[in-house]
Amino acid sequence: YMSSFIMSSNKCCKIYWLISLFFHSLAKHPNYFDQPQVLNRYYNSSSFKKNLDQPVPLISVSLNTDPKSYLSRLLRSIDYPVNFVQIQIGNTDSHIVQEILSKAKEAQLGNINIIQLNFTILDYNPGSSYGFNFCLRTISNLDLSWGIALNYDIAFYPGILRRISRAVEYYWKHDEQFGIGFTSLCCGGFYSALIVTKRLLHEVGYFDENFYPAYYEDDDYSVRVHLSTLHARQFNNTPLIHGEVDGSKTYISGLVDLLFYHPPKTKEIDIWRDSFQRGVKRAGEYFNEKWGKNTAKKLNEKGNIPCKTAEGINSYCQGTYLHPFNQSSYNITYWVMRQEVMDHIQRAKNIKIL
Repeated sequence: YMSSFIMSSNKCCKIYWLISLFFHSLAKHPNYFDQPQVLNRYYNSSSFKKNLDQPVPLISVSLNTDPKSYLSRLLRSIDYPVNFVQIQIGNTDSHIVQEILSKAKEAQLGNINIIQLNFTILDYNPGSSYGFNFCLRTISNLDLSWGIALNYDIAFYPGILRRISRAVEYYWKHDEQFGIGFTSLCCGGFYSALIVTKRLLHEVGYFDENFYPAYYEDDDYSVRVHLSTLHARQFNNTPLIHGEVDGSKTYISGLVDLLFYHPPKTKEIDIWRDSFQRGVKRAGEYFNEKWGKNTAKKLNEKGNIPCKTAEGINSYCQGTYLHPFNQSSYNITYWVMRQEVMDHIQRAKNIKIL
């Protein structure tokens, strides 16, 4: 679910990195959270605490490896109550899984803001879309109003989680078309901290898991939000730590660094990188098949993230098919798992993730 991508020698990687870099347009719109006059009257009312100072319903994280213990850092940074923190770990190596589990449980100790911490263990890497769907399925299973899907290498600055929660609670209660939200993350990391709602799940559906192992799944979902009746909001002044840097700066994911920039000279890394690149190439082809030839190029020219906001629709939302695969009988929730992707996932179960 890493929306930043690779400046590697691989041509498709270069193209996708550019797409993701510009795939967030909401920053061009007025920022409601930065305009105190919109919220001050409500903030000062007697019902403010009752209505807005609610625990975050859900934070979900899906990961397959964590050599720098980022997950522990994230858990320690939670400084505002969260009802459910759901962690999904997918790796063929049980020793890596146990190490992540142990460190996460240790990080939770003493943090009274984590009301309930739960783990789901898989013996393979399920991919980025599956990780986003882990959040959406939890919202459905627990009947929650909203939740935050995070990369494992995110961390909160003090007070930011409360700020996010207040803004989301406000718009959840006062804007019936609010469906999806974003933080101040930029430069390819927009979907690394994604606010999703129950109404988003009902209208736009689950992420398409044919985008495996990663990349283009956020592009696909953005197009689908374009075509829905919902709109997105970006909550600025919500800075986050992303990997080793402030989230307002250019971000290179740990996976990209490991596979392309500073790869260990091992056979396992070569196999993993080859599988990854083949998956990304196929995902790009699938994206254009689903939404129209050169759709990715059009989005690259203008920027992306759901451009439908309270202010209207930008012209660059035009140009994609109105229905998946240009089939009028398919609504925007439609996708069916393809056999070639299932075969790739099966082969990936034999690849060691370090």
